[in-house]
Amino acid sequence: MLNKTNHLIDLIIDFMSLIGRFLLVAITILVFVDIVTLKLFDYSLSWIFEVNEYSLLFITFLGAAFVLRRDEHIKLDLVLNLLSNKQRRIVEIVNSFIGMIISLIVTIGGFIAVINLYERNVLTEGVISMPRYLIVMIIPIGLLFVTIHFFRIMAQKLKNTA
Repeated sequence: MLNKTNHLIDLIIDFMSLIGRFLLVAITILVFVDIVTLKLFDYSLSWIFEVNEYSLLFITFLGAAFVLRRDEHIKLDLVLNLLSNKQRRIVEIVNSFIGMIISLIVTIGGFIAVINLYERNVLTEGVISMPRYLIVMIIPIGLLFVTIHFFRIMAQKLKNTA
């Protein structure tokens, strides 16, 4: 059962990173289109800036758990390499615990903010007017998977020390 759950979580994280990659390609294409229309027709597509702005937010939170899972996030390797294996494992367990707690707090706060925005029907300001909760909801969703993965790292490190 636990293996199936872990597999499902990994599939969701992979799917989220795939969407993030698609958005990165879309941003590149949109910027190119905007530059071409500006140079050829002296006209800028004003909505492209907003779409790219929202896409950058989505890319960040869609890819965070993927980067954490691949252990490609920023860390102090210089300090960790000076520690013994036992000390390093302890630091990694503490780091995962702190990361899990902080991610969980921001996840809960994020879901509360999304519910609040939804209930008040707050709209974005700009060229594209849409419910703000649709944009902000990626933050708690992405951080939920970061929280889950920090827990998985911590559990794995604790299992390896036993």
